[in-house]
Amino acid sequence: MSRVYRTHSLSSERDKLLKLIVYSISKIPEENEGSDRYKDLTAFIALTSKAVIDSIDTTIKAWEKRGYWIKADKFRDKWSWIYLFFDSLKEIILHEDWHQLSGLFNSIQIYLSDVTVPKRPSFDKPWIGSYDKFINK
Repeated sequence: MSRVYRTHSLSSERDKLLKLIVYSISKIPEENEGSDRYKDLTAFIALTSKAVIDSIDTTIKAWEKRGYWIKADKFRDKWSWIYLFFDSLKEIILHEDWHQLSGLFNSIQIYLSDVTVPKRPSFDKPWIGSYDKFINK
């Protein structure tokens, strides 16, 4: 079997995922709390956060494999907020405790403040069906 080569870095993948998160968070206030689209948006943010976590874990494993322990620890510390965010978001979705979302989103704004989404994003509505995917996962 031949090797699989990445055509883009995990860093650029994380950047794209963070843009999707910020864009989705900006769409939440347009929806009625608890509506199907609201649930889809929230679940999409959770699934995208999980994808960020997976890319972070992959990076950390690669660095630890090479013996870059300090670099891996600093990177882990830098991204520790996303793990807490995902866990909190997961609890909100599973318990349908929607009124806690705005507080959670406000608490992570400091980490997402430098993420800019283009005025005309190339993605349309990637969150469609995310709630069912999240619940049935």
